[in-house]
Amino acid sequence: MKKLIWLLAAVPLIVTAVLLQYMPAKMPAHYDIAGNIDRWGSKNEMMIFPIVILLMTLMFYLFMVAYEKKANNAKSDKERAEALANAKVFQMVAPVTIGVEMVIHFFLLYKGWNAATANVTRTSTSDMKFICILMGIMLIIVSNLMPKTKRNPNLGFRCKYTLYNDITWKKGNWFASVAMMTAGILTILTSAFASETVSLVCMIVYVLVGIAVSIVYAKQVYEGEKKNENLK
Repeated sequence: MKKLIWLLAAVPLIVTAVLLQYMPAKMPAHYDIAGNIDRWGSKNEMMIFPIVILLMTLMFYLFMVAYEKKANNAKSDKERAEALANAKVFQMVAPVTIGVEMVIHFFLLYKGWNAATANVTRTSTSDMKFICILMGIMLIIVSNLMPKTKRNPNLGFRCKYTLYNDITWKKGNWFASVAMMTAGILTILTSAFASETVSLVCMIVYVLVGIAVSIVYAKQVYEGEKKNENLK
């Protein structure tokens, strides 16, 4: 799996480096919400996103290695199983995240190249809807993995309440998983029928509402656990 994520991360970097030889000298560097190109930059700026993807891959890799090392040095079967579970989730989250980012990069590269070649100042506003749909798909896949995590400070739905004990973690992450998957589904449905601005705003709202209700639920579970401990 480690080889796969490094391979995925290398593709945007290598392909973009090759395509730089053929790109127009100036490429769109930023778009506003309406699809207008509000900044042009050097074609070399197209390498920024691939480098960011590479750095994110390094982060995922270091987390995998850290949890595998923790499993090897574990003093109990429980600690070993938890560390291995978290390492496995990182191995599943990494290719999904990197893959989606790679698709977005190539999409923006294609869009920018066309704009530069045609010498236009505005692009299709449906592009944002496409990106929102991709983000919705990623939300669904990644959120589905949250219940597989074990209590840790790096992966899953982490807050004061979920980190309290194994029960608050398990229940809190299960609820957050459902909330975030719902946000992803709603994002896809909204993007399919609404305008690009509405799609983007709704995606942000769905995610924020999902986080908010997850915190409220986690707090209720936490208070229930505290109450049970006081009764013992």
